[in-house]
Amino acid sequence: RHLGSSLYTWTSIIGVVLAGMSLGNMVGGRLADRRRPQAYLGLLFMAGSIACLLALYLNALFTGHPLLVGQSWPLRVFVTVVSIFFLPAVVLGTISPATAKMAIERSESLGRTIGSVYAWGAVGSIVGTLSTGFWLIALLGVHGVVLVTAAILAFVGLLLGPQRWAQLLWLVVILGLITVSCVPAPTTTRVATAFGLRDNLDKAFIFS
Repeated sequence: RHLGSSLYTWTSIIGVVLAGMSLGNMVGGRLADRRRPQAYLGLLFMAGSIACLLALYLNALFTGHPLLVGQSWPLRVFVTVVSIFFLPAVVLGTISPATAKMAIERSESLGRTIGSVYAWGAVGSIVGTLSTGFWLIALLGVHGVVLVTAAILAFVGLLLGPQRWAQLLWLVVILGLITVSCVPAPTTTRVATAFGLRDNLDKAFIFS
């Protein structure tokens, strides 16, 4: 919200997310060569959930940060975007190689399997982009979308295991944070604002 929708903002977001996902793909590929994906895929989803939630806190932290005040606007935008989006992009990028390896191991048609992985990944990106831009942001708000995304990632991590107690505990934490963000009491409002779960605005609910 504090960076606006300038050319610098969108250029930085697209470039940083692509760079983060590329690095995540490289790290995830090496990890997939060393270990069976079934042993750690659930943990990757949980790490992605944590990184998404951390982005909300970093977004609040970098709003009007003294170190950025006085810097040129393009530099301020780029540093802020890198600090907020790079880590989630890297962590989420590690998931694709693991799932691709699992799909290849279960299929006899290598080319068709790789093509399907890329195709469904693109379909997911398109559906996610359109549904978020046209529907989810209006319904939940930006903070609400990130919180729900973190909850979904945590739930998928719980289903995949292997340390199900850790994923379950984290999912409970996420659901508790969503509850705190939605309750319009003064105490919960202060807590939610302090942790970046909602903007410091006069709104009763995060989902508005």
